[in-house]
Amino acid sequence: MVTQQKAREVILRWIETISSRDTTAIDRLADEGCTADYVWHFPGVTHLPPGPAGAKQLCRGILADHPGIHGALQDLVAERDRVAWRCMWRRTDPVTGKPQRLTGIVISRFVGDKIAEEWELLSPWEDD
Repeated sequence: MVTQQKAREVILRWIETISSRDTTAIDRLADEGCTADYVWHFPGVTHLPPGPAGAKQLCRGILADHPGIHGALQDLVAERDRVAWRCMWRRTDPVTGKPQRLTGIVISRFVGDKIAEEWELLSPWEDD
């Protein structure tokens, strides 16, 4: 069982680390914060390896596809081993140069203090 406070700390650390664009810190966080069999569920994405390697590949893909991305936690609710959280991500559209945002809803399953599985749905990017 993960407490709401611990879950908030873990999720905020992920968002801040991705926003920092520090790939060394992202790799370290994936190694420390994901179980060996971590799985990310997202419609249409089936190519990620399990475990920290998949989390690293996912984060590097986000950084490559969305220069300047920056996230913020909006809401978080924890119960037993599940944490539901809503986040907002902002970026500059690489084509138009306009600021954009999207909202994500994620359910994370924890084993101890590590994330074992996540289900994510994202809105489309919208001009801010």
